[in-house]
Amino acid sequence: MQIIKAIDNGLAAIVVNFSFHKITCEMVDAIDDMCKSSPDEFRIVLDLQNVEFVPNKFFSLLKKEGIRRNIVLLNMSAEINSLLYLMNYDKYVKEYMDEADFIASKRLLVNRKFRFCAA
Repeated sequence: MQIIKAIDNGLAAIVVNFSFHKITCEMVDAIDDMCKSSPDEFRIVLDLQNVEFVPNKFFSLLKKEGIRRNIVLLNMSAEINSLLYLMNYDKYVKEYMDEADFIASKRLLVNRKFRFCAA
């Protein structure tokens, strides 16, 4: 897990890059501590490019921190993206395809409607 603090063109953000395929509860605790110690005007940007699994505690953190500050998710897998919507946690975060879209504030991913179909 790599944490980068950046201020560029008025965009204050803390970017967290995950190099592991799994986010552990300990990593979620570290992100929570980072959120508590950083100014509220800083956006928390979580790059999930390599991540295939997140614990339920991760979604709880998104809800808790998403209420009081901007949380941005980048490069999410389809599975994590689907879970985010199905659990109705998408309203607490902003989602972008990649870092370039986030920096340019373009192509924000919007809510999708899911339906279950019988096979």
